[in-house]
Formats: sequence, C-alpha cells, structure tokens
Amino acid sequence: AECEAVIGCLDLILKWFTLRFFDTNTSVLMKALEFLKLLFTMLSRKNYQLSDYEASSFIPYLILKVGESKDVVRKDVRAILTMLCKVYAASKVFPFLMEGTKSKNSKQRSECLEELGCLVENFGMNVCQPTPAKALKEIAVHIGDRDTTVRNAALNTVVAAYNACGDQVFKLIGN
Repeated sequence: AECEAVIGCLDLILKWFTLRFFDTNTSVLMKALEFLKLLFTMLSRKNYQLSDYEASSFIPYLILKVGESKDVVRKDVRAILTMLCKVYAASKVFPFLMEGTKSKNSKQRSECLEELGCLVENFGMNVCQPTPAKALKEIAVHIGDRDTTVRNAALNTVVAAYNACGDQVFKLIGN
C-alpha cells in the first residue's frame, strides 16, 4: 500500500528531491541520496517504468550532482544512475549524460563520460543516441580536453565502444 502511494505521487517526490540537491547541508544531501537509492530499489522491484515527464524533471538535476566535489556524493549519484537504468531505458538516459558532458565542471564531464562508457559496456552500442556515430564523435571531442580525468574518461568510453563493436568504432568516429 505504501509503495502504491509513493508511486502515485512519484513526480512530486522526484521534484522535491531536485530541490534538496541545492541544499548546502551535506548531511541533508546524503540522506536524500540514501532515500533515492531505496526509492529506486523499490521501483525496480515493482517493475515500475519512469515516464518521460518524471525522468526529464529529475535526471538533469541528478547529473548536476555527479560533478560534486565530495567523493561520497559522487559515488551515491553514480549508484543511483546505475539503478535508474532499471526503471528508465538506458538509451533514454544516454542523452541526459551526453548533455552533462557539455558542463563547465570538469568533474561532471568526466563522470558523465565514465557513465556513458558503463552504459555502452552494459547495454551495447544501441544505447548510443541519436546514433552511435554522432554520439562517439561527440565523445571523442573530449579526448582533446585540457583536464586529464576528462581525457581519460573519454578514452575509456571509446575503449568500451571498441570492446562492444571492434574496429567498426574507427569508422563511427571518423577522423
């Protein structure tokens, strides 16, 4: 009964958490992330699928937090992103992460690139949106980033793509 009630007002709950992401109190943020992990575990158990509306009002703010300076926060956000793919198609999470790679925050860029690599590793090249070629070209641009962690994350993602589709990755990236 509680689960149904939570699902019934999930859009409000997720929006409320996006506001908590802007809280400067770290312990509030940590409790919020802890609750979100429990929430996504429950949603996954109930085989719930997020609507595009629920996802689009929540995921961009979650992705902002992946660039957080505190390791514990980033670790929890990455865990939530992984769980998210059980309740929302990975191919739909992909564009949100691609958007995150355009951030001015280098930690956010590198974490989003790492997460893109995980998606390719776990779900194959079909996860790449709008097409594998366009996605990989955009990812490859970050190989020239001035930040080492961003460069390495971009290279790791290209390696994940190479592991998924072999030499075809060179054709997809182009020059």
